[in-house]
Amino acid sequence: MPNRTATTAGIFIALSGMAAAYPDSIQSAALRAPSESFPISTLSKNQAEPYRLGNNSTQPAGPHPDAKTRRAEEGLRAHPDYAGAWVSGDEIHVAFAKNKRTPSLQPPHPKIKFEVASYTFNELVSVQDSILAHMEDFRKKGIAILTTGIDPQYNYVYVGVQSGVQHAAEVFANDYGERVRVEASLPVSPADQGLDSSPYTAGSLIYTEAADMNHLCSSGPPINMYNQRFMLTAAHCIKLYGQAWIGASYKNAFIGRANWRHVRIDAAVVTGPAHSSAWMATYSWQYLPDAPYTALRNDNLCISGATTGTNCSGYVDKVNASAYYEVDPGVFTVQSGLTYLKSNSNFVGQGDSGGPAWIYSPSKSFAGMGVAFQKTGTCLGLYTGTVDCGNAAFVVPYQTLLSAFGGSWG
Repeated sequence: MPNRTATTAGIFIALSGMAAAYPDSIQSAALRAPSESFPISTLSKNQAEPYRLGNNSTQPAGPHPDAKTRRAEEGLRAHPDYAGAWVSGDEIHVAFAKNKRTPSLQPPHPKIKFEVASYTFNELVSVQDSILAHMEDFRKKGIAILTTGIDPQYNYVYVGVQSGVQHAAEVFANDYGERVRVEASLPVSPADQGLDSSPYTAGSLIYTEAADMNHLCSSGPPINMYNQRFMLTAAHCIKLYGQAWIGASYKNAFIGRANWRHVRIDAAVVTGPAHSSAWMATYSWQYLPDAPYTALRNDNLCISGATTGTNCSGYVDKVNASAYYEVDPGVFTVQSGLTYLKSNSNFVGQGDSGGPAWIYSPSKSFAGMGVAFQKTGTCLGLYTGTVDCGNAAFVVPYQTLLSAFGGSWG
């Protein structure tokens, strides 16, 4: 979610598929954009003078599942007939494919409820991967795919297209039957910005050197590598070996350089002299547990970004989502495994790229890092005046971040 002076990408990362086209190693190469591109925005913003306006933190209504219920659900995911899970109040509903469920399997916790589904989660992932692997073929048929995702509660693969919903629905119905539903989708864009003083915290404004121009983004969650704590942020915010400063310009405290960068997941690790004191506890982090959690459908997720502050009005609408947007000039990313959030109001915007995301309950549990959003309007940012904002966003889950860089939480 960097802040760009010339161009704006869009939304959080959300497209899956085309894995073979992406390098698995950590480097600055990525899939080249096709001749025609579709607007997806990252959470970044052009450099501007800071305007501190306050915090718009919200308190989602409860109740929510507790830690024991969440851990009980995690133990069911390895079952071959597992079809997904979703939150309902303080309960978690877990579905298994019909006619395949092991009769002897019993809910491991009173707040776990079993449901029956038509397709396993892995079957839906296979359909999603097939769609993403043939994006160019669908484009030739006049279908511009912007996002995809899996809805475990209603047991289908979601495909968001730029236009021509009816035509796309007919094509996908012919190829995949009832496993796919098509809806109109807004473009996705990247974003970033923020301003604080050292020692700073996740969600602070950082000024970064990117491939095209300097950006304003958000400092991200910590990651432990080589027994040291470093800072995560979005890759579209900073180039390989690019420098980062806390605040709105290079005149503020120097953080370090991006010594690791993974374009495929739009994430970078910044190391430098400030890393040991950078991640002090704040109101949004002081209750984080030792281990993070996986966000489930309907979970309330909070995002802390330099533009919009901390907002907990978002809820998980799709899991294993994907998004198509520009990470570097002329370089686009398409990946699956993202968490797709929605809200009844605008809650993310340009400048929030790289900021941490966590499950509101239990104990504000770390869930990932925000990278992109879909524009639905404008809002007044904490530091940069009026910016593009949206009511839908993409988050890179913590598992993806840790596995990509070989790091651990905290």
